[in-house]
Amino acid sequence: MLPHTAKRLIIISRPLMGVLSLAVFTSGYLLSGMAISWSTIVGAAFCFLPMGIMICGLNDIADRESDAQNDRKGGAEGAVITKAETRLILWAAILSGLVPIIVFALTERYLAALTILGLALFAYTYSVPPIRLKTRPILDSFSNGIWILLVLLLGFFVNTTGWSDIQFPTIPVLITTVLGTTAFHALGALMDYDVDKRVGDNTVAIFLGKRGTALYSFGLFTACLVIINGRNAAVDTFFGACVVLAAWLVFDPATQRAHRFFQIIALLVLVATGFLVVFGL
Repeated sequence: MLPHTAKRLIIISRPLMGVLSLAVFTSGYLLSGMAISWSTIVGAAFCFLPMGIMICGLNDIADRESDAQNDRKGGAEGAVITKAETRLILWAAILSGLVPIIVFALTERYLAALTILGLALFAYTYSVPPIRLKTRPILDSFSNGIWILLVLLLGFFVNTTGWSDIQFPTIPVLITTVLGTTAFHALGALMDYDVDKRVGDNTVAIFLGKRGTALYSFGLFTACLVIINGRNAAVDTFFGACVVLAAWLVFDPATQRAHRFFQIIALLVLVATGFLVVFGL
């Protein structure tokens, strides 16, 4: 029973998303310039699985019926849960956020604790009615930008204790993190266009249409490239590739192509992070 439960929670957490979140966390940690400590390891572990259980678990509960009609669900890109599993998932989601908040708060890492509290707030407001940002066009993609910004800030703040000498990443880094993730999420909404339209979910892709969503992503990725241009070769190359892929979708906004490009961009995130780790910021 226990191994099966653990396996289900791992699937629900979407480990592939956990890898991407860990890459963003690592980027934030690198920006802080601090040494690795126990809190770095705890923060990284939270981003890899518990955060996924917290965010994706609540999302899977709220989307249980529509996920059953989505061919992409049931594997690496999201679980299809049963009604009997909702209680377990809910408690796992609550504990996944509560435990690290308590650990960081008791060790005076207040900014890290507040950041995870912000992530818990996102998890609730994104998926759960009546707010349910997931079905509020533009806010659905923009809120994902805030989510990933919080992950970046968690990596940046995870070793910061107390309230004195608080520093932040640069404004261009903050802006491009939000805008780049917003564009990335919009592509994710585009690849779910047919399912969302069938079940009546109003997303940014339904609101803007397929080509409009591709154009929206193209504009945001282009803005990121302009803002960050010349600051780091790996980041410049990443956003340049995103601009090219989004431009392709403007001319051919097929959902299957959006899915393929979504996966390519996810892979490019990992490659760019690898360059940052090896060669520095």
